[in-house]
Amino acid sequence: MPSRNGRGGLAYLATTLKVIREGDPDAILIDVGDMYKKGSQPAQLSNDETMAEIVSKLPAFNFRVVGNNEVKIGLDNLFSWAKKYEPAPLISANLVDKDGKRPFDPYVVVRRLGVKIGFIGLTHSFEIEAKDQSKGVGAPFRILQAEEVLPKLIKELRPQVDILVLAAHLDHSLNDRLASKFPELDLVLGGHSHILSPEQKLTGKGLVVEAGEYGRQIGVVHLDYDVNKKTVVQSEFSHWAVGPVLNQLADVEIAQLIESHYNKWAPEARKPIAEAMGQLSLINSQNPKEGTLHNWVADIIRKSAKTDFSFINRQMLREEIQKGTVDKENLLMALPYPGELVDVTMKRAQFEAMFDRALQREWAKTTMIGFGVSPGSIRMTGLKQNPRISVFLSGNRDPIKIAMPHYVATHCEEFFEISDCPFPRWRVGPDIRELILNHLKLQPKISPPGLGRVRELND
Repeated sequence: MPSRNGRGGLAYLATTLKVIREGDPDAILIDVGDMYKKGSQPAQLSNDETMAEIVSKLPAFNFRVVGNNEVKIGLDNLFSWAKKYEPAPLISANLVDKDGKRPFDPYVVVRRLGVKIGFIGLTHSFEIEAKDQSKGVGAPFRILQAEEVLPKLIKELRPQVDILVLAAHLDHSLNDRLASKFPELDLVLGGHSHILSPEQKLTGKGLVVEAGEYGRQIGVVHLDYDVNKKTVVQSEFSHWAVGPVLNQLADVEIAQLIESHYNKWAPEARKPIAEAMGQLSLINSQNPKEGTLHNWVADIIRKSAKTDFSFINRQMLREEIQKGTVDKENLLMALPYPGELVDVTMKRAQFEAMFDRALQREWAKTTMIGFGVSPGSIRMTGLKQNPRISVFLSGNRDPIKIAMPHYVATHCEEFFEISDCPFPRWRVGPDIRELILNHLKLQPKISPPGLGRVRELND
């Protein structure tokens, strides 16, 4: 479904893809991963099979990259749906079985206008949870680090193609490093960090770009290839917005399919559950420092867990909550990822130091603050040249109890320095979304917390 501000939506994405396919048959359409686990109630209640059915109706991509959320629907589902539903091939060079064999091709080669273009697919590396592991031949599967597989594949594929592209569902900063480390790559397309790269034009090759999140726009790359010099001489990136706010028409078949899924799986999805007294905003590329929705969620989980401090990672929240009536679907699309709340106990100085490093690292990678916090504040100095970012915790208790999403605790190295991981033993609490739904039963009026937890200070 489109967001409340009229952006995105699979029926509108389908229309846009059809227009591109019909207007330019030579266009190469790519999805760089994470088509699944997007939070709608029909998708969640059907373990995403409703989403797989919609994917089968989308205008065919040339290929799709396996993202971490493809893995999280369960590998046996993924392998089955690749045959049953996926109209385009899936690729991943670093998803392998116990013997190192790949269930999907590592790359595809596409010929356009006499030019051969090779695309290597990579999946975000993480430890596959037991519930998502295959029960079949080859288990257990694992996801190798990008640097383990790229050198051999580049050596194999580069002589066969004119243009070499890395389609990488990886952290944006890692994509930057890979582009620098492997100059044989002409282009790197990302899809994991929820970053919308600025529109840009580059003489020569070397673009590293990502097209934002949740199908709200399509990233468009034009490469000019000189057949005499046998090299890319110019690279250009732009993006086209998607959604009803642009007066686009929805694909009728997909719109009807989506409506039937809601009627079957979540007939009460649009039943009002709360009223927002003002807009609750997100931390994102347009609003990089603080979001009232992140603050509101951090406040609720801190009070529920009765901790000294809480934080919610930026990526945990997806959509703003607009002023006015809020239904269950609005809330669960804003918080699309199920996951428990956990709390840990740490020495105050130890946690402050590791959190400072995490804030600094995320700002360097994305120019965004990585967390919403409660209580306390995040302080920024030296913004014009060398930003320094640190957390200030209120109170003087030591050690302190900290509440956070279970995903952050179990994927510590994704958010914190390796030397700061793992977290100490934690205690598991309720599902965060259920916790918030229960909170709204008691307090159905949502008053957005004020801004000011991120403070810019003079040097």
